[in-house]
Amino acid sequence: MAGKSSRRSRVKPARQRTRRPQAQPDVEFTEEERPELPGPPVPPYAVVHKLLSAGARDKARAVNAVRQEARGEAEEQRRRYTDVASGVAAALHELRVLLARDGERLRGAGFADHADTLAALDRRIAATLANAGVRFIDPVGERYLAVADHLSVKHRPAEGEDTGLVVSETLSPGVLLDDGELLRPAQVFLAAGAPHTAEDAPAAEAGPAPPRTEPPEGGGAAPHGPETEENDT
Repeated sequence: MAGKSSRRSRVKPARQRTRRPQAQPDVEFTEEERPELPGPPVPPYAVVHKLLSAGARDKARAVNAVRQEARGEAEEQRRRYTDVASGVAAALHELRVLLARDGERLRGAGFADHADTLAALDRRIAATLANAGVRFIDPVGERYLAVADHLSVKHRPAEGEDTGLVVSETLSPGVLLDDGELLRPAQVFLAAGAPHTAEDAPAAEAGPAPPRTEPPEGGGAAPHGPETEENDT
């Protein structure tokens, strides 16, 4: 019995045959399903060239946008720089007019230290403008033809040649940059050989002259309040 069971266990089961699926026929596309582009077929290198050209155009546009932005920022910084230069030049001119008009009066009134401080401030502002590449144009006393390119003449004598004219007064200073750009010309009066003041110019151009106060005799300061009499004791 044991021998029969062992022979039965060694009997291999019969293989089952499987049928292979039949190959499907190739799908055919009609002209409506797969339209062809008009014209001759595009070779592969032309497609690659087109892609590279599109990438180069996009890169060039990005670079131009960055350049345009940088150019705008540079122009804005230059505008601020020129505005500051013009404002400082105008303030320096007003300070010099003040010193020329009232400097001696301040010293005579006992304010010599204040006058010296204003003079030192004048020199410091002028040095700052020079270091920043800004030329301050205040051509009082110079020949007209020597500085004519940097001037805007507000009054000149009716008669006389240009060779005999000098700058007699500066109404507002000129500002010239180191690169040669004239931000604004100096507005001046001209005279024939001798300086003249705004009172000598026509009233329509010069305007009314500011009132002047003469210092009291003895060079002292004018009193600021009512005078009081002191009794001798």
